[in-house]
Amino acid sequence: MIKKLFIALILAFSICGTMISEAKSLTEVEVFDVSKRKVVKTIPNTDQIQKEVRLCIKSIHELSPRADLNFKTGMIYKIPIEPSMQVENQLFHSLVNEVYLIIQNEPERPLLLLFDDENKIFLTHFKYEIRPFLLKNTL
Repeated sequence: MIKKLFIALILAFSICGTMISEAKSLTEVEVFDVSKRKVVKTIPNTDQIQKEVRLCIKSIHELSPRADLNFKTGMIYKIPIEPSMQVENQLFHSLVNEVYLIIQNEPERPLLLLFDDENKIFLTHFKYEIRPFLLKNTL
């Protein structure tokens, strides 16, 4: 009886541990190096990152004319938005729970890749200057 209880507790803790680690991975920012074609870093999704990405989203002002998403260089940041953010502007009307911040080499402007509720892709330019934050925090 005690042995069964002990095994049940071990299973319960391992399941809870797995759920916690999965939840933790959902709240991390993934940094993808385009030239290396792999995720090179994961970082905590801090309040400051949330603030900065929300400022980027609020400053969206035009769709990018770029037709392909085959980038050769730069970094792509996969950033979960917590809590999700309702975006209402002239280009986009949807709930956003994740964005892809695309930083290419100068003089290319940074881009935000968003998905609407129907998984339609929006590649946008924004006015907020994000590069100083990225450089200051070595992101």
